[in-house]
Amino acid sequence: MILKLSQTEKELYSARFEICRESAQAGTVSLQGTMGSRNAVIGGNFYRTRFEMEFGENHYMAGSGFRPYRLVQDGVEVGVVCQTMFSGGFFNKFEYYMMMKNGQAYDMYPVGLGKEGNKYPVYCGDVQIAMAEKDCVVYDDLHQYRILAQDADAALVTLLFCMHLYVNESYKPGVKTTEGKMKYVSLTTNKTLKRKYDSAFKDRIGR
Repeated sequence: MILKLSQTEKELYSARFEICRESAQAGTVSLQGTMGSRNAVIGGNFYRTRFEMEFGENHYMAGSGFRPYRLVQDGVEVGVVCQTMFSGGFFNKFEYYMMMKNGQAYDMYPVGLGKEGNKYPVYCGDVQIAMAEKDCVVYDDLHQYRILAQDADAALVTLLFCMHLYVNESYKPGVKTTEGKMKYVSLTTNKTLKRKYDSAFKDRIGR
């Protein structure tokens, strides 16, 4: 399954996104923030599934992670997504994303490939189930993500990861839209993190 998560609107404290599969709309997402806070409330739908994300306490992974957002699916709280730190020694540290959803743990790893943009492989245990991609060029402050997933469940997990990524890295409350072209280049050098990226994964994903 291949999806596009495209930001269609940006206001001072809000944003809207469209989810498309090929040329058909598969859902929408909205984000609403408030003055004086980097936090926001996120809500949307993906096919028949409704979801909400809101900054709150992490009751699922005590002592783990920061910037936690509670996950609600079809009116029921199902987990949390947050950032955390991998520490494999003094020279082997990096941040990544964790999710606990319906009792299952997922991880998303940020891998910067320079001018090729950023890749975000998503794992369930040791198995890669999805990947998000983001170009290094952004036009008019409207961010675009491409999601490649084994199935609809993996696609939803990756969609939630992408919205957490957006609210923590790209959401700028109270800042007017920057018109024109902006380039953000990131190059990952950590060998442990680079090994999480499988360039052949996308070839195994159907539309």
